[in-house]
Amino acid sequence: MAISPCKLMVAIDLSFDDLMIDKDIAKLTKQILRCYTLNRRATAPMQFSLTSFTGRSRADMEKHNGYEHWDVNFHTESYVNVYPKDKIVYLTSESENVIDRLNHEWVYVIGGLVDHNAHKGICHKLARDAGVRHGRLPLDKFLRMKARKVLTIDHEFEYYL
Repeated sequence: MAISPCKLMVAIDLSFDDLMIDKDIAKLTKQILRCYTLNRRATAPMQFSLTSFTGRSRADMEKHNGYEHWDVNFHTESYVNVYPKDKIVYLTSESENVIDRLNHEWVYVIGGLVDHNAHKGICHKLARDAGVRHGRLPLDKFLRMKARKVLTIDHEFEYYL
């Protein structure tokens, strides 16, 4: 990552352990593993971080030998303590702000929550409460979805590659 010409930064916020059952934590870990694999195979990998890397998410990740050697920035702190607030864009399907163009100066934060729609709007509220920008991907331009326009973590990550 460090030597990649791509300086686009994507972080996954893992601060949602208390909102998920063990089965969903395991699904979250699988999605993170897929993100890492996609990024590693990319011609120009993005700068990839995990924030709030503690608790049950971390414990589940530790089941995968060698993860600590990944080319990923692991932070135990919250994303708001790792990156400047004015550079953060929290991705949330509820945002009225459509991200038409990516800015390599910003950090795009994906909520690390597998919730099966049990906590609708939580990432949007979190971003507003933290006083950071929020936005959503322009899915209407590319996908025809009848239900809520919510992607899994790995599919959202893949969008940026």
